[in-house]
Amino acid sequence: MLGAPVRLRCEYLTNPLGIDELRPRLSWWVNDKRPAEIQTAYRILASSDCDKLLANEADLWDSGKIDSGQVHGIEYAGASLGSSRSVWWKVRTFDSDGLPSPWSEAALFETGLIDDEDWRARWVGAPLMGSRASGAHVPILRRAFEVQADVRTARLYITALGVYTAEINGQRVSQDTLAPGWSDYRQRVYYQTYDVTGLLLPGDNVLGVILGDGWYCGALALADRENYGNRPLLIAQLHVTTKSGATLVIGTDHQWKWQRSWILHSDLQQGESVDGRQYLPGWSTPEFTDKGWYPVVVADPPPLQLVASMSPPIRPVRKLQPLTEPLRRVGSLGEERLIYDFGQNLLGRVSVSLSLPSGSHIKLRYAQNINDGRELAPPFDAGVDNYTVRGDENGELFEPEFTLHGFRYLEISGEFARDGILAVQAIAVATALATTGEFHCDHPLLNKLQNNITWTQRSSFVDVALVGIGSDERFSQTGPAQTFLPAAAFNMDISAFVAKWLRDLQDAQLENGGFPPAVPALPRTPILAGDGGAGWSDAIIHGVWNLYRIFGDRRALELHYPVVVDFIAGLRDRYPDLIRQSTDNPLVRPYDDSAEDLLATAVFYASAKLTARIAGVLGKLSDLEIYDELAGMIRSAFRKRFVTHDGRLVGDTQTGYVLALFHGLVEGNERKLALDMLVRKIQGDGYHQSIDPVVAPFLLDVLTREGRLDLAYQLVLQTSSPSWLHPVMDGATLLSGDRGDEPNCGIAAGAMTEWLYTTMAGIDLHTDLAVDTNAYRKVRIHPRPPIGVGFAEGPSICSTEASFDSVNGRFEVRWNIDTEYFELQVVIPCNASAQVIMPDGVEHEVVAGSHRFMMVLGDAGDGIPVLREVSGG
Repeated sequence: MLGAPVRLRCEYLTNPLGIDELRPRLSWWVNDKRPAEIQTAYRILASSDCDKLLANEADLWDSGKIDSGQVHGIEYAGASLGSSRSVWWKVRTFDSDGLPSPWSEAALFETGLIDDEDWRARWVGAPLMGSRASGAHVPILRRAFEVQADVRTARLYITALGVYTAEINGQRVSQDTLAPGWSDYRQRVYYQTYDVTGLLLPGDNVLGVILGDGWYCGALALADRENYGNRPLLIAQLHVTTKSGATLVIGTDHQWKWQRSWILHSDLQQGESVDGRQYLPGWSTPEFTDKGWYPVVVADPPPLQLVASMSPPIRPVRKLQPLTEPLRRVGSLGEERLIYDFGQNLLGRVSVSLSLPSGSHIKLRYAQNINDGRELAPPFDAGVDNYTVRGDENGELFEPEFTLHGFRYLEISGEFARDGILAVQAIAVATALATTGEFHCDHPLLNKLQNNITWTQRSSFVDVALVGIGSDERFSQTGPAQTFLPAAAFNMDISAFVAKWLRDLQDAQLENGGFPPAVPALPRTPILAGDGGAGWSDAIIHGVWNLYRIFGDRRALELHYPVVVDFIAGLRDRYPDLIRQSTDNPLVRPYDDSAEDLLATAVFYASAKLTARIAGVLGKLSDLEIYDELAGMIRSAFRKRFVTHDGRLVGDTQTGYVLALFHGLVEGNERKLALDMLVRKIQGDGYHQSIDPVVAPFLLDVLTREGRLDLAYQLVLQTSSPSWLHPVMDGATLLSGDRGDEPNCGIAAGAMTEWLYTTMAGIDLHTDLAVDTNAYRKVRIHPRPPIGVGFAEGPSICSTEASFDSVNGRFEVRWNIDTEYFELQVVIPCNASAQVIMPDGVEHEVVAGSHRFMMVLGDAGDGIPVLREVSGG
């Protein structure tokens, strides 16, 4: 039955408030379980009022019936919008017979403060300043005001150079934490918009804000503090509309007051110290008297852009309880020590419920490991939290406000009774990304690996893609980030997250067209100010292409195309002979110096080729010819410099052979020789990979495409170091941080997820299609189970199931092997189709619906695939 469309989105978000896109793009899923059904048309209604929309009064836009199967990237084409405009919209679809669906539920998007003139508020702060070594007392700011009638709507537009928590009348404005996130504050800061209608009352009200250092003036990864400024600042503007139609605007200005808070200092990396005795109950309520508070300092406007936040917020995303009762220890001075194990390495904080006398002190230390003596072991987190107990009769809760820790183990020490610590839980903090994929097979180590990859992504995606959870890893490196993005999309909806990161990249572009290895840039780390080099600077091209390839975002190509052009032009100017050279990126640790220029030139070729494809999608045909010709010239230069007369590659490395095969830089008999040499290298290394992390995602794909699926499985299931599964065998819970000496650690190693989904489960884009019509509108289902290959005793892989939520709907795959049959079940969403390829090469074209296929397994030598067990090496 044709149902109402579901999963309505605007600019990838659900009911976003405060966007600064005046022609936002809309999307939905067709809701039709009938087989072979498609969307033939749609109709959108948009209204300024929800009640009008429910009555089908489209005072902003009636698209009429549009003959199209498109369900994403539909541009709003209604009445012109200005600042603070609400648009309620709904959609109905039409099936293959032209029959309409019911109307969807109403969805909302709302514009923010579009023009600079819309901001009446001023930047304000307190005259408290830390140093490059330590932070200052955290201030609280407040403003009392009166609302003279019942409130119809109220929106709070707010951001900080620093981080903030906002309250109205004693209640937090949202669950968000560490807003506004991390950007290059020298160029832009993102503001948030909150619906605070339900928090305001007729009469007296108070807006209060706790203002922390955050990324703006706190410590950052490899740098000390005060990278962008020396004290945090706040700007906020509250818009209130009463039921009578009157409007009220309250902005930060000289009427605000400040006071020292109970947070003695707070730093994202150094930790937080809190004196509960100094807490001011009701400080953000009208009943509180702010006599003795000080007038805020009004600052000159900083030279940056205020831009609407259009990516998901940072929030608590998981809560974990300790696995067991804490280990009890006594310190050298007689102090009590409790050590908790949460069973999972994560980035976040803890909450501690306690009942202790006023003035008692507890100290919280964090680590990712524990030693044989059951004591905390490196890597330790750089931050330490301290709490002085308030002494509430009914107990109290301590949870740090503005800090993060990378940990699995927590130590609480101090002078307290053992029963004074009532409960402890760990709180994982990350960008709140929706789950898009599920993968499971009957090999427990692969399942644990995929779980580790997901947790690594969850712990690393905190407004930017951090390289790890260690104190010195909490910054975004362009190489690992761009390597991981295609795989990350299978785990979580990274669309808006990547769109934000691309803006960060654009802000960081160097004068020569390149990009630094760390983005957002670290101003006080000059060693990271230069070009990131091959596979790192190219992140802009691969990032924007993947946003288009996976999510169909053509507008992203248009927006960033000039940046891509400048990047390629810079490379051509710097390397007139088209042999790209390695750079002095201190974050790169090459596996083989002899392959550096080979790698750089191969990546140059790939980037030029991809730029040509982007130009083609955008209809820039002359540019397509230019970049296609450039790619051909780079290929020729590569072959002349790096391919020997007998078809070998200079350097003779795994990295070189993988790149040459993946990008088609060898031809004819050279391909067979390159594959043979790659296989020999892998075998000579004991069936381990020894390859540059930027290239690692291509290795399994090359082996699979070149007919060595057996070797791909052998690498995947290898359990000795270095391998993907060795850390899993060793008890790791992430790809990085908890086993930092493992060559396959870090988010780049998470690219393995892509192979699990596209090869083992078999869900992949249909690459034979014109790419500008794809984004999973049609897929290739080509599972490659370990049939006909085998080695070593151990657990076999006889079943796999996976699902993936694309912009066009949910795809599901399940296969199973027994002694006689290979069975494949697939579910294709409405409005999509698939080419199904069985392991024996038989192809099927299928439409929406559920499908089941069987393949008989026979005896060796009769041409029918034979099942053999495959296990770890």
